[in-house]
Amino acid sequence: MPTPANLQESVERELHCKARLIATEPVSEEFDVRPPWTGLVHHFVLDGHPSADLAYAWSTVVPGSPRQRHTVVLRDAAVVSARDAVRKMALADYRLPPRSN
Repeated sequence: MPTPANLQESVERELHCKARLIATEPVSEEFDVRPPWTGLVHHFVLDGHPSADLAYAWSTVVPGSPRQRHTVVLRDAAVVSARDAVRKMALADYRLPPRSN
């Protein structure tokens, strides 16, 4: 199980700046056509990032593997909460199958 320190390392490596954990919150989000997502989202203050002052990060299990995937999302005008960050990544990961006529 990853620790907040593991996530902090991922945030700093991905965003090329210092990060400091300031909060952790449980998020549960349901989607129309996907299973619900439930997990802990960590809030990191960013020091030295050119366009954001906060990032959200969490880990999920890679299906069929014992590995964990770390997800990092910057706070911006469209992402103002941990729930928004989860929604943004769920929409990015979701692919509709081709329509059959």
